[in-house]
Amino acid sequence: MTLEADFLDPRRYRWTMDVNTRYADLDPNRHVNNVAIAALFEDARARIDWSAPFREGLGGRTAAVVAHDLRYREEVNWPAPLTLCFGVTEIGRSSWTIASLLIQHDSVRATSRAVMVCTLDERSTPLPESCRRILESYLLRSPS
Repeated sequence: MTLEADFLDPRRYRWTMDVNTRYADLDPNRHVNNVAIAALFEDARARIDWSAPFREGLGGRTAAVVAHDLRYREEVNWPAPLTLCFGVTEIGRSSWTIASLLIQHDSVRATSRAVMVCTLDERSTPLPESCRRILESYLLRSPS
């Protein structure tokens, strides 16, 4: 479930946000801790799955992570800022995949891919059309 080379191009991602590294997130080697990096990717997922229109569109359904692949490619350093790119790579009947890149100094430092599923009563259920439209707005651009 790794990110292929064409998913490593930040120009494909429609959504980005700039974040700051924090001194509190450093490990004993003075690199940003892996747990802090995982939390940044979690925040990107939440910006899609917890947006008010998406949550309203789910009705009584929930969104759950069923698979997550996080890859650390290079060290993340403090105090240099980061850019987080995130978007949807696939939309299925009841699931969708969110890919994210963590960039520092124009270099992809970490990648994430999470498979989400729409559930009702703890069982997979089809995505409502309103949620599907929101996810489509996050789809990555075609490779150049």
